[in-house]
Amino acid sequence: MGNIIIRVWDNRQGKYLRENNIGVPPTLNLLSNKVTYPFRDSGESELEQETLEKELFTGIKDGAEAEIYEGDILSCDGFIYVVGFKDCQFVLYPLAKSGIGKNDYVPMYDYLMRGCFSYQVIGNIHENKEYEQN
Repeated sequence: MGNIIIRVWDNRQGKYLRENNIGVPPTLNLLSNKVTYPFRDSGESELEQETLEKELFTGIKDGAEAEIYEGDILSCDGFIYVVGFKDCQFVLYPLAKSGIGKNDYVPMYDYLMRGCFSYQVIGNIHENKEYEQN
């Protein structure tokens, strides 16, 4: 089985956690579901879990080679979607009028591989508040 790649947003700091002081990104312990940062001197350091949002990598990159994660905002053939995870699959929730209801979603892989051939990451739900749904 391959590695599970995550991106971590810290609500307290208002930013994504990047590589630490020794160039290692945050990791997810699958048994405890906790995010840790390995440090050179003190071993693993557990972070304040209640302030963190874990976002999974979808395994897909856009045309500019940007990795697509949960919480990313995608532009696809003139429509705008937020990437989510529901029913054991990555899905796209519409942000603009896209012909489907506000609470509806489309399976991401089916849509991107069969229906949308030009998609691009244009932001994420944390840093681009202008895309929030009403």
